[in-house]
Amino acid sequence: MNQLPQFSTRPATWDDLHATVTFLNDTDEHDFGKRNFSPEGLVADWKKPGYLENSTRLVFNPASNIIGYAEAYHRSQPPVKTIVFGRTHPAYRGLGLGTSFLRWGEDIARADLNKCPASARVFLFTLTVATVEPARALFENFGMHPVRALARMQKDISSEAPARPLPLAIRLQPYRHDEDLLPLHLAYEDAFANNWLHIPQSEEAGMANIRSWVENDAHFDASLWLLAWDGQEVAGFILAAAGQGKHAETSEVYELGVRPRWQKRGLGQALLQQIFQELRQRGKRTVILDVDADPASEALGFYKRMGMTVMTRRIAYEKTLREGENNDD
Repeated sequence: MNQLPQFSTRPATWDDLHATVTFLNDTDEHDFGKRNFSPEGLVADWKKPGYLENSTRLVFNPASNIIGYAEAYHRSQPPVKTIVFGRTHPAYRGLGLGTSFLRWGEDIARADLNKCPASARVFLFTLTVATVEPARALFENFGMHPVRALARMQKDISSEAPARPLPLAIRLQPYRHDEDLLPLHLAYEDAFANNWLHIPQSEEAGMANIRSWVENDAHFDASLWLLAWDGQEVAGFILAAAGQGKHAETSEVYELGVRPRWQKRGLGQALLQQIFQELRQRGKRTVILDVDADPASEALGFYKRMGMTVMTRRIAYEKTLREGENNDD
């Protein structure tokens, strides 16, 4: 990673966990008025194989204070999509730290080009809140382009109506680890096959991703990972987590998916209402989730019909590092 001479840079270690969380929260409080990070959230990422050694960077000033933090990682295999995330202390902005984070992420992506199929486009990916103009300018000056909008939505579920009945023949069952690894992977691949964010996964890679998620997420609760079964197949699923700590009244829906063969039957609505009901019974008041905000997507309209409202909008940026080869000859 290219670094400025007056600063020192190294990968994060477990001893840095709480100082890193404090830095991230102080920075987000300055920028957005919210403290969004928790030790549990970082632990879930840092426990992934090789993450601390290869996927994190801390930047320190001469007084050994953290002034920057970055992550660059592949969420899927093959590594065609490298995600870069970074934060810079407000007092040290404009000195090139943000650009150095992006260059580091690009170096990681290019080092793995030989692991990517020749037919696949390889690209760098990042997100920013739509109203943060300096971040958008940073990305665009680095050659990245806005490709899509995402909306973070919320709903007050304290007075939610009873859950809609499930379609006939559908039965709900909490996720069973390891028994449901493969059925959930197959359902996920099918449900999100046409989603712009989705990178198709092999059975091995997809099951490994789910396993890592379940085993490293401190908020995992199998009773909030509901699979909708139709006979021996998973027709749809909803994966959620209850709020904890200072966010005890707020819960999050990670994923809601319905396979194409079972769409347009009310299953998605029934799954979402089922989670609303379960969380309300646990004393939760608010549910949040992220969704594609592109006008061409049906998802935003669906969640609005379910009573959810947009809190913030984020813009996704990409930089193509290698176009995929055309194999249609």
